[in-house]
Amino acid sequence: MEPTAARKKIFIITTIIIVAALVIVGIAVTTATIRNETITIEASPMDSTITLDGKAISTGKHTIAKGKHTLVATRPHFDKLTKEIDTAALGESKTVYLMLLPNDDAGHAYLLNNNDEQLIREKASGAEISRTQQSILERYPIVSKLPYDTAEFSIDYEVDDKKNIQLTITLYAVDFAKGTLEHTKQVAEYKKAALDFIKEEKLDASTVKITYVELAASDTHDPGDEPTQTEIDSRQ
Repeated sequence: MEPTAARKKIFIITTIIIVAALVIVGIAVTTATIRNETITIEASPMDSTITLDGKAISTGKHTIAKGKHTLVATRPHFDKLTKEIDTAALGESKTVYLMLLPNDDAGHAYLLNNNDEQLIREKASGAEISRTQQSILERYPIVSKLPYDTAEFSIDYEVDDKKNIQLTITLYAVDFAKGTLEHTKQVAEYKKAALDFIKEEKLDASTVKITYVELAASDTHDPGDEPTQTEIDSRQ
């Protein structure tokens, strides 16, 4: 075989090997990315002892398998904290906060005298509020439209201890005396209009608690004012 042909053959073989190696590496990296998730762990106190699925770790970034895991944090003068996490439910930040609670005066004093610890706890509190708000918005898209106010009614909401929303529907300026047919008819019309709006926003009214508050015709309606409650009708 001539030298030029031999060199050409070696070059082709070498190129094929390099390309194959790059493909294998790419597949391995892609597979690892699909199977793993990088999370950030923050703790207060910052010198807490932390384990992830029984293995000692530090705070900071960690690449772990996607799915459910158990974090445990301990420190003298603080209650032990066990936290079950699911990487799919950590949100965009992929951050886990381990905030241990003091169980004696020494623990309380430590937090009060360490500004860095207080900053971490404030950050964790803000993140928890944001996660709760996002979770509520995902479950109840209607809250992005609330409070909703018309000439006949307004709708607002609050969140209970179980992170479920409860609606308050205020019916404005009912013009007829209670107990009359006209009063009953007007209240029914206002309620229907409010429930139609709820239905348009893709919420099944039977799945949330609704409280109705009725205003008398003499009450002045200002959307910024608290209504004068003359009747409350609650239902699940």
